[in-house]
Amino acid sequence: MDIDKQYELLTWGVDDILTKADFKNKLETSAKENCPLKIKLGVDPTAPDIHLGHTVVLRKLRQFQDLGHTAILLIGGFTSQIGDPSGKSKTRPPLSLEEIKKNADTYLTQVKKVLLPEKLEVVDNTSWLNEISLKDIIKLLSHATMSKLLEHNTFKERFHGAGSIRMHEFIYPFLQAYDSIHLKADIELGGTDQLFNIAFGREMQKEFGQTAQSALLMPILTGTDGVQKMSKSLNNYIGVTESPRTMSQKILNMPDSNIASYFKLLTPLSPSEVNEISTVMNSNPDTDIILKYKNLLIDELLKIYHPGGSKNDTDVLDISSNDLENNCLPVVKALTLAGFAKSNREANQFLQSGAVKIDSSVIKDRNFKIDLGSSSVQLTVGKKKIITLKLK
Repeated sequence: MDIDKQYELLTWGVDDILTKADFKNKLETSAKENCPLKIKLGVDPTAPDIHLGHTVVLRKLRQFQDLGHTAILLIGGFTSQIGDPSGKSKTRPPLSLEEIKKNADTYLTQVKKVLLPEKLEVVDNTSWLNEISLKDIIKLLSHATMSKLLEHNTFKERFHGAGSIRMHEFIYPFLQAYDSIHLKADIELGGTDQLFNIAFGREMQKEFGQTAQSALLMPILTGTDGVQKMSKSLNNYIGVTESPRTMSQKILNMPDSNIASYFKLLTPLSPSEVNEISTVMNSNPDTDIILKYKNLLIDELLKIYHPGGSKNDTDVLDISSNDLENNCLPVVKALTLAGFAKSNREANQFLQSGAVKIDSSVIKDRNFKIDLGSSSVQLTVGKKKIITLKLK
């Protein structure tokens, strides 16, 4: 692919570039010298699961992979112990090493739904950040001023709002920059919330005599509420491991305003295809047209995350024999095991309201026992919570 086409592809969907001239020059040099660029994407495994919002930047890394560049997925095993302060109104609680390792293992399994494992270099910054001395840290800190750090929107807002900023939080941008220095990154990917950290890394690379990395900053995906950023804590997310049925229902129920951006940021459709979809919807926002494109979006997402799956496939919960009573599963326990109810009391409220179904039968009896036998059964609460129960 010639440079102009590479540039067009790689900048599609990007919110900001540091800088356009630098980035294009890197592509041209790479082609001329037949030397792939080092593309860095750093992730702190602060949670075990990822959602479609996380995949926006992962898909951009995949495009670099497809063009033959070196994709480096940096697991922040060390930096997760500090926590990126970007966008946080208060200090993040530290994670234990055990939590970080467990999260990293599941994270890697999930990102491989998007990235090509055989063309992916996975590194953990623990391997080098654990080795640097206090003398090295002091030298690293000497390359920037406090006034520079207070340009960080998060620090600025917390400082002027009388919020607490712990001293270790100031070190985070230095460590992220050091990762780029250590890897000699040509390009760093991130969301728009990473603007300060990545720009800071560019300046620090210059301080260490390296060519500054270019930066491609991706937009933050809007959640299924159509208002706020996708987040598990806001319950407006679509998880990459959720069942085809759950994914489908969430797409069908989300605001129509999300459709074009989801096609643009989450699927391999070309710019011309996405633009055509936007044009048609804007000129004819008919219910049938909207439903057609929502179903097309569902099909595209299922190809990526559930190849061969059906829109009606549900999450499966394997039930241990230890959870059975007289070879049956109490319905209250089923609701809590599935995560549909936080307590037995909440489970009973669902039952009393007639919201619970086993297969197609409404269940109101709190003492009802589910006979799994040799087959599986479908447990439903309301219209959106559906899971298949199966004896392990």
